[in-house]
Amino acid sequence: MHDCARIGRALTAALLVALPGVCPDRAFADLTVFAGRAANAPRTAVGAALGLPLEPFGLEFEYAGMPADPVAGAPALQTGLLNLMVRTPLRTGRRIQVYASVGGGAYRERREAHTRTGLAVGAGGGAYVRLAGPVRARVDYRLLAFRGDARHRRLGRAYAGLDVAF
Repeated sequence: MHDCARIGRALTAALLVALPGVCPDRAFADLTVFAGRAANAPRTAVGAALGLPLEPFGLEFEYAGMPADPVAGAPALQTGLLNLMVRTPLRTGRRIQVYASVGGGAYRERREAHTRTGLAVGAGGGAYVRLAGPVRARVDYRLLAFRGDARHRRLGRAYAGLDVAF
């Protein structure tokens, strides 16, 4: 877990230093690095998302992982989702852009020698807050549902992260 957090912090720092002022006004893609908590399985989730912001719609691929909790008997969880996003138009002078998302993909749970893989669907929403140039803060809440023999059938996840448009 600590390696993931260090990698996320290093990537975020590199993006903050390298990209401001280099990006065009209209982004062709955006990258988000995030960390958050699961509501009904209180563990830290870290991940990244790569989006294609076609306003008002967009596509995003998101990967997130949570470590196992041996004390609670909770498995490690990895998810990969392709999301369709609907965003409010971002007009000049406004700092906040609200969005909703719905998507699907796969999940994998691992606990000791046991692995479960199945389909995952998710829906949620959040907001981007412009900080400086192409750098934005992002807050999000997702409700994930897992098909198959998952330990948790549903999982709520709240996260915050940094997003860079390029």
